[in-house]
Amino acid sequence: MSATLGQLREEHQRVFIGVQLAALLTRIATATARSYPSSYTSAGVWNQDSIADAAQAWTAERLIARRDLTNLLAGASTIDSLRAGLTRSFQQHLTNQRQSTSATNLYTRTVTMLRSDPDFQALPGSARPHHQLWTLTSDPHSEPSRLTLGDRLKVAAELTDDDLAVIRYGPLSLKSSPILRTPALRRFLLHVLGGVGPLNPADIMDIMRRRFALPEPQAIELTEDLQMPVTATHDAAMERMIAASVAARLGARRAQLLAALVEHEDFKAAGDAAASDEAAVRRAYMEMLAIVDDEALDADEAQRICGLTLETLFGDNE
Repeated sequence: MSATLGQLREEHQRVFIGVQLAALLTRIATATARSYPSSYTSAGVWNQDSIADAAQAWTAERLIARRDLTNLLAGASTIDSLRAGLTRSFQQHLTNQRQSTSATNLYTRTVTMLRSDPDFQALPGSARPHHQLWTLTSDPHSEPSRLTLGDRLKVAAELTDDDLAVIRYGPLSLKSSPILRTPALRRFLLHVLGGVGPLNPADIMDIMRRRFALPEPQAIELTEDLQMPVTATHDAAMERMIAASVAARLGARRAQLLAALVEHEDFKAAGDAAASDEAAVRRAYMEMLAIVDDEALDADEAQRICGLTLETLFGDNE
């Protein structure tokens, strides 16, 4: 028999997390974790151990350290509202972990770009890569920036999200968001170092974290042979699963337009066949590409998944 809200509150007051609360937290973590892609766990698969690890981290970082459990128990009007609040807390924990990966990747890419792009120049005198000052080769400065953080952020904000084509994947994406593509990252670094003066990677990341609303990046050791890991693509079975998922999300009308495109291999002819027009078919195709781009790990895989999605749609239409 499930515990009542009053029993859970009494247990919390007595032992903080006892048998009944622990069982509730385990049920919520198990049900919620399996609705997220396996890339949300470092184990690469949701199983009993990885769910337990995620639940333990959630409990330590949010339920205890931030007092989420105490606040949710105090504010809940029913057991269902408590479950809903705990579920949201766990979802936020998973999403925050994924965003931390995005921040770490952005930090690593930034250091790699500073070292490899001739438009950036390292100033002498730093013993550790994390504290290495960087300036522009075209306009070098020898002293660290003296601007306050507020003034630095004003410079960073001069480039809008639209200017930089900021990328933020949805919470159920199979990969972490890159935030900035390589050309946009380079543009941002040139702009900030040009407007602010010499900065080290930690200063740059502090600006990026605040400018793009990122959590603190995970601690990583920066060595002279720092390289970005090669990203593996999904296997064929996973690509077919992604294609089926994309097809299901398109909706009936877009599926009809795209099935016609496969059959006629021409946007205008497809529009005529589907009692629509060329613009509608092109729009449906671009919307499919946008969904696929959120799931594919590189351009070649995106092309394969698009093909599989179209095959799925045409097959369903026959």
